[in-house]
Amino acid sequence: MGAARLEVRNQTPMARTKTGRTLKARSTGRRDRLRILFTCVGRRIELVDAFRRAADHLDIGLDVHGADINLLAPAMHVVDHTHIVPRIGARGHLPALLKLVTEASIDVVIPLIDSDLLSLARAASRFEALGTRVLISSEPAVRTCQDKLLTYQALKTAGIDTPATWSWDEALKKKRHRFPYYMKPREGSAGLGNYRINTLDELRVLGRRVPHPIVQEFVNTFDNIFLYKRNDDSAGEYMMHHVGTAAVDSLAYRFCVLRP
Repeated sequence: MGAARLEVRNQTPMARTKTGRTLKARSTGRRDRLRILFTCVGRRIELVDAFRRAADHLDIGLDVHGADINLLAPAMHVVDHTHIVPRIGARGHLPALLKLVTEASIDVVIPLIDSDLLSLARAASRFEALGTRVLISSEPAVRTCQDKLLTYQALKTAGIDTPATWSWDEALKKKRHRFPYYMKPREGSAGLGNYRINTLDELRVLGRRVPHPIVQEFVNTFDNIFLYKRNDDSAGEYMMHHVGTAAVDSLAYRFCVLRP
């Protein structure tokens, strides 16, 4: 992040940091600090800390705002400002965010959960009209990435080797099967509704249980443990990354810090 240039659209004048990079301030002159909002901040304490370290490195004044449905979210206790908002999907969720960025003079909105992405992509221009940039891809890109079948088709069209993927109906119609398969919801997340399919009966039965199921070629992996030095100022600390047996994009992972 230290090599990035961070700008906020439609805001003047320009302030220069010690590193020679530029940071725009609001034309109202209300402050010379950057205000960011993490939506659904949840448990992202390490992410909040990472942004603060990057801001310190770039000599940027930073105010961190966090939004969630209640104060029980752990990261709500490490941000500078907390905001309670309606649950994603509720009628008042987006209006609450638009009101929040106006009242708090937010420069950048950073969504942290996939179920929030599509609505924010659609509303990006509304936020920009208020002087706030949403850090998000375009609506078509979000739609493609949230739909695993569309993602497969996009990768295949681009010539990128990826595990074969079928709709459940297409998989059932196959005359010859090479088990095991991997089944998951077409628009699922967090590993919910994921199954290894070993037989035709399992394919039929579990396909009725999973919402909008897709079926994928099963990709065997093997356990890997990577030990490497952390790229920060934590002297003597090492990070261990464990990747377990899984399929396609459903890799199980965990991190832990080792101290000698």
